[in-house]
Amino acid sequence: MRKEFEMDDNQFKRLMDACKPVPYLVIGGVEPRSPQENANAAWAALGKELGFKPLTVKMIEGKETKFFTAEAIEEKPTKETPAEEAKSSETFLVPSTDGAKPADKVSLVAQEADKMRDGSLKFFVKDDATYQTATNGLKKIKGVRKMIKDLLDPMVKTAYDAYKKISDRRKEVESPLDEAERHLKNQMAKYIDEKERERWEAERKAREEADAKMREAEKASDEGRHTEADIALQEAAQMESAPKPAIAAPTVVGAHSTKRWIYEILDPDQVPREFLIVDEKKISAIARGTKNTETPKAIPGVKFELKTGIAVR
Repeated sequence: MRKEFEMDDNQFKRLMDACKPVPYLVIGGVEPRSPQENANAAWAALGKELGFKPLTVKMIEGKETKFFTAEAIEEKPTKETPAEEAKSSETFLVPSTDGAKPADKVSLVAQEADKMRDGSLKFFVKDDATYQTATNGLKKIKGVRKMIKDLLDPMVKTAYDAYKKISDRRKEVESPLDEAERHLKNQMAKYIDEKERERWEAERKAREEADAKMREAEKASDEGRHTEADIALQEAAQMESAPKPAIAAPTVVGAHSTKRWIYEILDPDQVPREFLIVDEKKISAIARGTKNTETPKAIPGVKFELKTGIAVR
Protein backbone atom coordinates (compact mmCIF):
# COMPACT_ATOMS: atom_id res chain seq x y z
CA MET A 1 0.00 0.00 0.00
CA ARG A 2 1.31 3.45 -0.93
CA LYS A 3 1.37 6.05 1.86
CA GLU A 4 2.88 9.43 2.62
CA PHE A 5 6.12 9.72 4.63
CA GLU A 6 7.95 12.67 6.18
CA MET A 7 11.66 12.83 6.96
CA ASP A 8 12.83 14.59 10.09
CA ASP A 9 15.64 17.14 9.90
CA ASN A 10 18.39 14.63 10.71
CA GLN A 11 17.17 12.14 8.15
CA PHE A 12 16.87 14.85 5.49
CA LYS A 13 20.39 16.12 6.31
CA ARG A 14 21.86 12.61 6.02
CA LEU A 15 20.24 12.18 2.63
CA MET A 16 21.45 15.56 1.35
CA ASP A 17 24.97 14.97 2.66
CA ALA A 18 25.07 11.65 0.84
CA CYS A 19 24.35 13.43 -2.45
CA LYS A 20 27.33 15.78 -2.11
CA PRO A 21 30.55 15.12 -4.06
CA VAL A 22 33.18 13.37 -1.96
CA PRO A 23 36.83 14.46 -2.40
CA TYR A 24 39.20 11.52 -2.57
CA LEU A 25 42.58 10.28 -3.77
CA VAL A 26 42.78 7.35 -6.16
CA ILE A 27 44.99 4.68 -4.58
CA GLY A 28 45.80 1.67 -6.70
CA GLY A 29 43.19 2.59 -9.26
CA VAL A 30 40.24 1.91 -6.90
CA GLU A 31 37.55 4.54 -6.60
CA PRO A 32 35.34 5.00 -3.52
CA ARG A 33 31.58 4.95 -3.87
CA SER A 34 30.19 7.79 -5.97
CA PRO A 35 27.80 10.41 -4.50
CA GLN A 36 24.93 8.64 -6.26
CA GLU A 37 25.91 5.30 -4.75
CA ASN A 38 26.14 6.93 -1.30
CA ALA A 39 22.72 8.47 -1.77
CA ASN A 40 21.31 5.12 -2.90
CA ALA A 41 22.53 3.58 0.31
CA ALA A 42 21.06 6.49 2.32
CA TRP A 43 17.64 5.91 0.72
CA ALA A 44 17.90 2.20 1.47
CA ALA A 45 18.75 2.95 5.12
CA LEU A 46 15.89 5.43 5.37
CA GLY A 47 13.54 2.80 3.96
CA LYS A 48 14.51 0.49 6.82
CA GLU A 49 13.96 3.23 9.42
CA LEU A 50 10.55 4.37 8.15
CA GLY A 51 9.33 1.10 6.71
CA PHE A 52 8.99 1.72 2.94
CA LYS A 53 10.37 0.22 -0.25
CA PRO A 54 13.08 2.55 -1.63
CA LEU A 55 12.42 1.64 -5.26
CA THR A 56 8.86 2.99 -5.02
CA VAL A 57 9.67 6.53 -3.79
CA LYS A 58 7.85 9.41 -5.50
CA MET A 59 8.22 13.06 -4.55
CA ILE A 60 5.01 15.00 -3.81
CA GLU A 61 4.45 17.97 -6.08
CA GLY A 62 3.73 21.20 -4.20
CA LYS A 63 5.23 19.98 -0.89
CA GLU A 64 8.66 20.25 0.65
CA THR A 65 11.21 17.65 -0.38
CA LYS A 66 10.94 16.12 3.11
CA PHE A 67 7.58 14.69 2.05
CA PHE A 68 7.23 11.75 -0.33
CA THR A 69 5.09 8.72 -1.00
CA ALA A 70 6.20 5.08 -1.17
CA GLU A 71 4.88 1.58 -0.78
CA ALA A 72 4.87 0.75 2.91
CA ILE A 73 6.37 -2.48 4.23
CA GLU A 74 3.57 -4.19 6.12
CA GLU A 75 5.82 -6.51 8.08
CA LYS A 76 9.00 -5.56 9.82
CA PRO A 77 11.70 -5.92 7.20
CA THR A 78 14.40 -8.48 7.77
CA LYS A 79 17.97 -7.30 7.82
CA GLU A 80 19.53 -7.39 4.36
CA THR A 81 22.76 -9.23 3.83
CA PRO A 82 25.73 -7.11 2.68
CA ALA A 83 25.32 -8.53 -0.85
CA GLU A 84 21.60 -7.63 -0.96
CA GLU A 85 22.31 -4.15 0.39
CA ALA A 86 24.99 -3.59 -2.26
CA LYS A 87 22.62 -4.81 -4.97
CA SER A 88 19.89 -2.46 -3.76
CA SER A 89 22.36 0.44 -3.69
CA GLU A 90 23.57 -0.32 -7.21
CA THR A 91 20.14 -0.55 -8.83
CA PHE A 92 18.36 2.35 -7.09
CA LEU A 93 18.55 5.63 -8.91
CA VAL A 94 18.37 8.83 -6.86
CA PRO A 95 15.69 10.00 -6.93
CA SER A 96 13.88 7.10 -8.59
CA THR A 97 12.50 7.91 -12.05
CA ASP A 98 9.90 5.15 -11.77
CA GLY A 99 6.47 6.74 -12.15
CA ALA A 100 7.90 10.19 -12.75
CA LYS A 101 6.78 12.28 -15.68
CA PRO A 102 9.00 12.05 -18.79
CA ALA A 103 10.12 15.66 -18.35
CA ASP A 104 11.12 14.94 -14.73
CA LYS A 105 13.12 11.88 -15.80
CA VAL A 106 14.98 13.95 -18.39
CA SER A 107 15.73 16.60 -15.76
CA LEU A 108 17.21 14.00 -13.41
CA VAL A 109 19.45 12.59 -16.14
CA ALA A 110 20.44 16.13 -17.18
CA GLN A 111 21.53 16.85 -13.62
CA GLU A 112 23.65 13.70 -13.63
CA ALA A 113 25.21 14.72 -16.97
CA ASP A 114 26.06 18.15 -15.54
CA LYS A 115 27.78 16.56 -12.55
CA MET A 116 29.80 14.25 -14.76
CA ARG A 117 30.87 17.15 -16.96
CA ASP A 118 31.95 19.29 -14.02
CA GLY A 119 33.94 16.46 -12.50
CA SER A 120 35.52 15.33 -15.77
CA LEU A 121 36.74 18.80 -16.77
CA LYS A 122 38.74 18.99 -13.54
CA PHE A 123 40.33 15.56 -14.06
CA PHE A 124 43.68 14.96 -15.76
CA VAL A 125 45.35 11.68 -16.72
CA LYS A 126 48.88 11.55 -15.28
CA ASP A 127 49.61 7.85 -14.72
CA ASP A 128 48.21 4.35 -15.17
CA ALA A 129 45.89 4.70 -12.18
CA THR A 130 44.29 7.93 -13.43
CA TYR A 131 44.07 6.40 -16.91
CA GLN A 132 41.99 3.57 -15.42
CA THR A 133 39.86 6.12 -13.56
CA ALA A 134 39.26 7.99 -16.81
CA THR A 135 38.22 4.71 -18.45
CA ASN A 136 35.69 4.14 -15.67
CA GLY A 137 34.40 7.66 -16.23
CA LEU A 138 33.94 6.99 -19.95
CA LYS A 139 31.99 3.84 -19.12
CA LYS A 140 29.70 5.85 -16.85
CA ILE A 141 29.24 8.46 -19.57
CA LYS A 142 28.30 5.69 -21.97
CA GLY A 143 25.75 4.42 -19.46
CA VAL A 144 24.19 7.86 -19.02
CA ARG A 145 24.08 8.25 -22.81
CA LYS A 146 22.08 5.03 -22.97
CA MET A 147 19.67 6.40 -20.35
CA ILE A 148 19.26 9.56 -22.42
CA LYS A 149 18.71 7.49 -25.55
CA ASP A 150 16.14 5.28 -23.82
CA LEU A 151 14.32 8.34 -22.47
CA LEU A 152 14.41 10.68 -25.44
CA ASP A 153 14.52 8.46 -28.53
CA PRO A 154 10.86 7.40 -28.15
CA MET A 155 9.91 11.07 -27.80
CA VAL A 156 11.99 12.02 -30.82
CA LYS A 157 10.48 9.20 -32.87
CA THR A 158 6.95 10.11 -31.83
CA ALA A 159 7.52 13.78 -32.64
CA TYR A 160 9.23 12.98 -35.95
CA ASP A 161 6.51 10.52 -36.97
CA ALA A 162 3.87 13.15 -36.22
CA TYR A 163 5.84 15.82 -38.11
CA LYS A 164 6.39 13.47 -41.07
CA LYS A 165 2.74 12.51 -41.19
CA ILE A 166 1.56 16.12 -41.12
CA SER A 167 4.25 17.22 -43.57
CA ASP A 168 3.34 14.44 -46.02
CA ARG A 169 -0.32 15.32 -45.70
CA ARG A 170 0.46 19.00 -46.36
CA LYS A 171 2.40 18.06 -49.51
CA GLU A 172 -0.48 15.87 -50.62
CA VAL A 173 -3.03 18.64 -50.11
CA GLU A 174 -0.83 21.28 -51.77
CA SER A 175 0.20 19.09 -54.72
CA PRO A 176 -2.71 20.15 -56.98
CA LEU A 177 -1.98 23.80 -56.16
CA ASP A 178 1.70 23.34 -57.00
CA GLU A 179 0.78 21.81 -60.34
CA ALA A 180 -1.70 24.59 -61.09
CA GLU A 181 0.80 27.29 -60.07
CA ARG A 182 3.57 25.82 -62.24
CA HIS A 183 1.27 25.63 -65.24
CA LEU A 184 -0.02 29.19 -64.92
CA LYS A 185 3.46 30.64 -64.36
CA ASN A 186 4.82 28.73 -67.36
CA GLN A 187 1.98 30.02 -69.52
CA MET A 188 2.56 33.62 -68.39
CA ALA A 189 6.33 33.33 -68.92
CA LYS A 190 5.80 31.92 -72.44
CA TYR A 191 3.41 34.78 -73.22
CA ILE A 192 5.99 37.36 -72.06
CA ASP A 193 8.73 35.66 -74.12
CA GLU A 194 6.47 35.66 -77.18
CA LYS A 195 5.64 39.36 -76.76
CA GLU A 196 9.35 40.18 -76.46
CA ARG A 197 10.09 38.11 -79.56
CA GLU A 198 7.41 40.04 -81.46
CA ARG A 199 8.88 43.36 -80.26
CA TRP A 200 12.42 42.38 -81.26
CA GLU A 201 11.13 41.23 -84.65
CA ALA A 202 9.25 44.52 -85.23
CA GLU A 203 12.33 46.53 -84.22
CA ARG A 204 14.54 44.45 -86.53
CA LYS A 205 12.14 44.95 -89.43
CA ALA A 206 11.98 48.72 -88.80
CA ARG A 207 15.81 48.92 -88.79
CA GLU A 208 16.03 46.96 -92.01
CA GLU A 209 13.50 49.27 -93.70
CA ALA A 210 15.40 52.37 -92.53
CA ASP A 211 18.67 50.89 -93.78
CA ALA A 212 17.04 50.11 -97.12
CA LYS A 213 15.89 53.75 -97.44
CA MET A 214 19.44 54.94 -96.68
CA ARG A 215 20.84 52.70 -99.41
CA GLU A 216 18.14 53.97 -101.79
CA ALA A 217 19.10 57.58 -101.03
CA GLU A 218 22.82 56.85 -101.57
CA LYS A 219 22.10 55.17 -104.92
CA ALA A 220 19.87 58.03 -106.10
CA SER A 221 22.54 60.55 -105.10
CA ASP A 222 25.22 58.61 -107.01
CA GLU A 223 23.01 58.55 -110.13
CA GLY A 224 22.32 62.29 -109.94
CA ARG A 225 18.72 61.96 -108.84
CA HIS A 226 19.13 64.43 -106.04
CA THR A 227 15.42 65.09 -105.46
CA GLU A 228 14.71 61.40 -105.02
CA ALA A 229 17.76 61.11 -102.78
CA ASP A 230 16.52 63.93 -100.51
CA ILE A 231 13.10 62.31 -100.22
CA ALA A 232 14.63 58.93 -99.36
CA LEU A 233 16.87 60.53 -96.71
CA GLN A 234 13.89 62.24 -95.10
CA GLU A 235 11.92 58.98 -95.05
CA ALA A 236 14.90 57.13 -93.52
CA ALA A 237 15.25 59.80 -90.81
CA GLN A 238 11.54 59.56 -90.04
CA MET A 239 11.83 55.76 -89.71
CA GLU A 240 14.77 56.03 -87.30
CA SER A 241 13.04 58.63 -85.11
CA ALA A 242 9.69 56.84 -85.12
CA PRO A 243 8.53 55.43 -81.73
CA LYS A 244 9.48 51.82 -81.02
CA PRO A 245 6.75 49.24 -81.55
CA ALA A 246 4.53 49.12 -78.45
CA ILE A 247 4.46 45.37 -78.04
CA ALA A 248 4.63 44.11 -74.41
CA ALA A 249 2.82 41.90 -71.95
CA PRO A 250 0.06 43.61 -69.99
CA THR A 251 0.80 45.15 -66.58
CA VAL A 252 -1.40 43.47 -63.98
CA VAL A 253 -1.64 44.41 -60.32
CA GLY A 254 -0.32 41.57 -58.13
CA ALA A 255 1.98 39.98 -60.71
CA HIS A 256 5.30 40.97 -62.23
CA SER A 257 7.94 39.22 -64.27
CA THR A 258 11.60 38.78 -63.36
CA LYS A 259 14.72 37.91 -65.32
CA ARG A 260 17.46 35.66 -63.96
CA TRP A 261 20.25 33.65 -65.49
CA ILE A 262 20.29 29.87 -65.25
CA TYR A 263 23.11 27.58 -66.30
CA GLU A 264 23.81 24.19 -67.85
CA ILE A 265 27.17 22.40 -67.62
CA LEU A 266 28.18 21.33 -71.11
CA ASP A 267 31.72 20.04 -70.45
CA PRO A 268 32.90 19.59 -66.82
CA ASP A 269 36.54 19.28 -67.96
CA GLN A 270 36.51 22.89 -69.16
CA VAL A 271 35.11 24.38 -65.94
CA PRO A 272 37.83 26.58 -64.23
CA ARG A 273 39.28 25.34 -60.94
CA GLU A 274 37.74 28.14 -58.83
CA PHE A 275 34.32 26.64 -59.52
CA LEU A 276 35.27 23.13 -58.33
CA ILE A 277 34.80 21.62 -54.83
CA VAL A 278 37.18 19.16 -53.16
CA ASP A 279 35.54 15.75 -52.63
CA GLU A 280 36.23 15.47 -48.88
CA LYS A 281 34.08 12.35 -48.56
CA LYS A 282 36.37 10.49 -50.94
CA ILE A 283 39.49 11.68 -49.09
CA SER A 284 37.93 10.72 -45.75
CA ALA A 285 37.14 7.26 -47.12
CA ILE A 286 40.82 6.79 -48.02
CA ALA A 287 41.86 7.86 -44.49
CA ARG A 288 39.34 5.56 -42.81
CA GLY A 289 40.18 2.65 -45.08
CA THR A 290 43.92 2.76 -44.39
CA LYS A 291 45.24 0.63 -41.51
CA ASN A 292 47.15 2.44 -38.77
CA THR A 293 50.22 0.38 -39.67
CA GLU A 294 50.15 1.69 -43.24
CA THR A 295 50.39 5.10 -44.90
CA PRO A 296 47.45 6.51 -46.89
CA LYS A 297 47.82 7.02 -50.61
CA ALA A 298 49.52 10.39 -51.24
CA ILE A 299 47.23 13.12 -52.56
CA PRO A 300 48.82 16.43 -53.70
CA GLY A 301 47.70 19.28 -51.44
CA VAL A 302 46.44 16.92 -48.71
CA LYS A 303 48.19 16.02 -45.41
CA PHE A 304 47.29 12.84 -43.55
CA GLU A 305 47.91 12.62 -39.80
CA LEU A 306 47.59 9.54 -37.57
CA LYS A 307 45.48 10.65 -34.61
CA THR A 308 44.87 8.72 -31.39
CA GLY A 309 41.26 8.10 -30.38
CA ILE A 310 39.59 6.27 -27.48
CA ALA A 311 36.81 3.69 -27.76
CA VAL A 312 34.97 2.32 -24.74
CA ARG A 313 33.03 -0.96 -24.64
